Amino acid sequence: MNNQVLDKILVQLNHITKEQQEMKKDVASISKEQREMKKDIASISKEQQEMKQDIASISKEQQEMKQDIASISKEQQEMKQDIASISKEQQEMKQDIASISKEQQEMKQDIAEIKKDTKDISAMKVAVLETNNRVKKIETKLDKHERTLDLLSRRSIDQEAELKSIK
Repeated sequence: MNNQVLDKILVQLNHITKEQQEMKKDVASISKEQREMKKDIASISKEQQEMKQDIASISKEQQEMKQDIASISKEQQEMKQDIASISKEQQEMKQDIASISKEQQEMKQDIAEIKKDTKDISAMKVAVLETNNRVKKIETKLDKHERTLDLLSRRSIDQEAELKSIK
């Protein structure tokens, strides 16, 4: 039964490890997207220099860039929220792992106590068997003593009867 619990714990730990690896991949992907966004911003700056040549198109393209930046900022905020959520989940998993580790230690202590108790039981069995053997020997000796006393009593009665008949 303890092996089943340990197997369940191991499965949960493997699952947690897998999820943590997936989170690391997500964070790496977010970092990559952020680098790409920085490249996009650099590209936007270059385009802004080119747009200075054409004043009529500057306003329109500048407005589009403001929208892109707002979208980027919004996405960045969402990513920060996602990272915060991932961090919170990771903390919860760490707490779960700590709880599981604590339970596992308690189970190990219980197993050690059970093993100790089991060792004591075999010693008690040996002591009980030895005591039983001694009691049987004592009973045997008592039976012999009773028979001897009975025999001696009968002899004594017989001898008294003989003495009376001689007198």
